[in-house]
This record gives sequence, structure tokens and C-alpha cells, in this order.
Amino acid sequence: EILNLQMRPGIKPKRLDEDLGEEELIIRERKRKSNKETAAKRRIEFKKTVAMLESTMANLESENESIENEVAMLKTKIARIEAALILSAEIRDLSISSDTAPDKQDNISVENDVSVTCPSCSRKLLIKL
Repeated sequence: EILNLQMRPGIKPKRLDEDLGEEELIIRERKRKSNKETAAKRRIEFKKTVAMLESTMANLESENESIENEVAMLKTKIARIEAALILSAEIRDLSISSDTAPDKQDNISVENDVSVTCPSCSRKLLIKL
């Protein structure tokens, strides 16, 4: 019985099991069994919660990676559009400085590709995006 008391975790009871009456011992054992079952349920619920959170985390990491890839693609597209606009401005400046066709404007369509028409020579430049 001393060995059984030493193996039980937690603080020692005020009254040892052998000092209890039969009815008190039954109540104590019922309480221990109930606590043990409740603790087992809570451990299972905790494991399920952790598994669900890990799954959510994996989904969010995947979504985050996808968004980061999209941002990188959009930044590349913006850089290409900016380059096309700079090129368009340079062409316009060349035509204004040479005083040929100052009333024409650059035709720029920014969807999938950028098309720039040179006002002085009417050549089309197509920049793939």
C-alpha cells in the first residue's frame, strides 16, 4: 500500500485510502475515475484542436505563398509597363524636339502587351508583358 501511494501523482491526500471508511473510499475512487475520464477527453480534444490549427496553418502558408507569387508577377508587370511608358515618353520627346507631328499622341494600350506608335515615323513598337 505504501508503494501504491508513492506511485500516485499529485499532492498527498489529507487522509490516506486505508484510513477511509468503505463508503468514503468508494466516493474517492469514483471521483478519481471521473477525473481520469475527463482528463482523457480533454487530451483528445486538445490533439484535435492542434491538428485543426496545423491544417489551417498549412493552408494559410500555401495561400500566402500563392499571394507572394502573384505580387511578384504584378511587380514584374508594373516594371514592364513603366518601361513602356518611359519609352513612349522618350519617343514623344524625340518627336517634339524634331518638330515633326506635334499634334499626334502616343497610342498606348496596357492590357497584356504595350503597343507604342511613334508619332514621327508612325512605326508601331510592341512590348510583350
